[in-house]
Amino acid sequence: MRWLYIRVDGSDLSACEKTLLIELKDLAVRLHELEPKLVNFQHPKTPDMSPQDLPDRDIGLDLNLEAITKNHAKAIAFSLQQIAAETKRDFVAGLTNEHGITEDIIFIHENSGNAEAEALCSIATAV
Repeated sequence: MRWLYIRVDGSDLSACEKTLLIELKDLAVRLHELEPKLVNFQHPKTPDMSPQDLPDRDIGLDLNLEAITKNHAKAIAFSLQQIAAETKRDFVAGLTNEHGITEDIIFIHENSGNAEAEALCSIATAV
């Protein structure tokens, strides 16, 4: 199965983590037919990191790419734009293939518009 992944861009998410999780859970409920999986994972620090370095953080959703329609893609883009405006955080969306290899495709931010929504539609409906 192939997945569309959506992740919050950045590692320092502590100030807006609660809001992000609430909004993404709500989006997951609205997209239940896409088999959403809420992701909330903080990677461990590695020995090469300095004390002030933050480990990578994954907060987002994984959605069944094969079930996404054009209407879903537009709704996802619009919802992410609203969440980005509220939290001042950008999102990255991309594809995960059946081997787990990921490819970032598009960034969605508070000023995103039709171009990003159409790009997401093209990605999601190209399966």
